[in-house]
Amino acid sequence: MDPTDFPALLPLVNLVAHVIDGGEDRFQYKLIGTRNREAAGQNIKGQFLSEAVKPEFYQRIRGNYLQCMNSGKPVFDFFSVPHERRGHITSERMYYPLSSNGKDVTTFLALHGYEDVGLSSFKDEPLGNLVNSRLAQVGSDPHKRRSDLAWIFQ
Repeated sequence: MDPTDFPALLPLVNLVAHVIDGGEDRFQYKLIGTRNREAAGQNIKGQFLSEAVKPEFYQRIRGNYLQCMNSGKPVFDFFSVPHERRGHITSERMYYPLSSNGKDVTTFLALHGYEDVGLSSFKDEPLGNLVNSRLAQVGSDPHKRRSDLAWIFQ
C-alpha cells in the first residue's frame, strides 16, 4: 500500500500505534489527517486513546482497535459524537490492521468518513471508482458496510 495511490484520502486517515504499557494494550495517535483534526477541533497527535476521546466513547473505540488487532481483519463502526461547536459529528470509521513483522498488529490505519465528506466522495481518486461502485452495491446500511468496506485497503 502506497499513500501516493490515494492522496485525497490522506486527510481522513489516522495512524495509531499499538503500545503495551504495563501489560495493558494502549493505542497512541501517531499521525492525524488534517480533515480529522478539523472535525475534532483539536490535534490529538501523540496522545493515547484514553486522553484523546471523551470517556463515554473510550470503551467503544478501544473495542474496535482490540477487535481489529485480535482478528487481524478490518473493523467498521458508525456513530455520532457530541461536538462543542457543531452539536455532534457523525462519522463512519474503518480500522485496518498493519504489521511490521507480518504477524503482530503494531499499527492501525483508521479511515474516517463524515456527513459532509463521505468515503463515496472520492470519485476522482485512483481508488474512487472502486470505492463508489462498492458503496453502491452495499448501499447506506451501516451493518452491510461493516464487512463490505474492508476491501478498500486490501
